[in-house]
Amino acid sequence: MTGSLQNSQVAKIIGITQRQVIAWTEKGLVTPAIEASGAGTKREYNYKNLLEFGLTKKLLLLGLGIQTVKNIVTTLRANGSMHSWVEDFEFHHNKIQSERREYWTRSIGDLKKSNPDMSDELAQKLGEFWEGFINYPHG
Repeated sequence: MTGSLQNSQVAKIIGITQRQVIAWTEKGLVTPAIEASGAGTKREYNYKNLLEFGLTKKLLLLGLGIQTVKNIVTTLRANGSMHSWVEDFEFHHNKIQSERREYWTRSIGDLKKSNPDMSDELAQKLGEFWEGFINYPHG
């Protein structure tokens, strides 16, 4: 997953409402990668923000108060732990994507060998399907 995410995408990935995305941002629990700069602009979020939202959700579900959660997330952000976690996540995510890609490339090749009547077009469509699956952010 690359690029930035909007409120609706964050809400779907984390399993919260768009209103929670907005509220948690406004309360300082999450600092967007790009803050809205005026009327008609939108906040944009990144990997680090997804981690912040996920951690916030978990801590609130554990019964911690907003201020306590804010203190925890702010401290992790300030001491660099959040950044380290994101780097570790991105490294492992990219490694898993690469391993999945290699596995499905081999599998489609094996499928084509065992089914000689299979068209190149079908093999290509299967490859495109799995490429889309590999690149979809899994939870």
